Amino acid sequence: MIAKYYDSNVETEWRRLNDHWLEFETTYFHIVNTIPKGSKILDIGGGPGRYSFRLANEGYSVFLADLSEKNIEFARDYERESGIHLLGSEVMNATDLRAFKDNSFDAVLCLGPLYHLETDFLRSKCVKEIYRVTNHTGIIFTAFITHYAPLYDFIKRDPYSIINSKDVIMQLYNTGWNLDKLSPGDFYISFFANPEEIESIFDDVDIERMFIFGCEGIYNQSESKLAELEPNVRNEWLRLGLSFSKTNMAIYSSEHIVYVGRKK
Repeated sequence: MIAKYYDSNVETEWRRLNDHWLEFETTYFHIVNTIPKGSKILDIGGGPGRYSFRLANEGYSVFLADLSEKNIEFARDYERESGIHLLGSEVMNATDLRAFKDNSFDAVLCLGPLYHLETDFLRSKCVKEIYRVTNHTGIIFTAFITHYAPLYDFIKRDPYSIINSKDVIMQLYNTGWNLDKLSPGDFYISFFANPEEIESIFDDVDIERMFIFGCEGIYNQSESKLAELEPNVRNEWLRLGLSFSKTNMAIYSSEHIVYVGRKK
């Protein structure tokens, strides 16, 4: 189901981070300010490679892996056209990284898979795999969609849903589960995370928490308005937002949050 969705939406996924520029720029900022340049990075579940190619262009050695064959085909075409070279690209499931030996990467980006995995068992399996392939003292970025993200999403996309879909909105918020493709646009998310419970997902591995940040932060509801500003003005607002991104205010205002940890 997940692979089929992404196979059908490759171009949409490539462009998505243009609209969701706060998510992209905030995450990229923390990646390059946490992972030393030149590091060998696995971008698992990296889609068509927006992060991979930008990082590769900045001197990182990046291997892109994704569940969607069409995403990987797109990435290989883009690599040829752009001249930006990746370490490699393969179709791969985040719960099965047997193609890589232990301690293969200096850092792992897992910025999508965990909110598509339906059970605690599968999420634990994913975490154990990215932990296994990360070097000792290596850095892991893992993204989550929060259990209150649907509230923000419905307000922005369909504010009248409070009249005819309040039960759906509250089901998503209260349970953290999307069992019936209830999200706008049929984007299937299985697991919405409570920020207070994220750390427990890493109980089975020896990872030291470095920090958590909110991707959209305090500008979540103003993202499209900020995008309309002149670049110099927008960038000033972005810089201010980045300075708040690790605060509880930013984390609880965001739809996407990222847990950053270091392998012990």
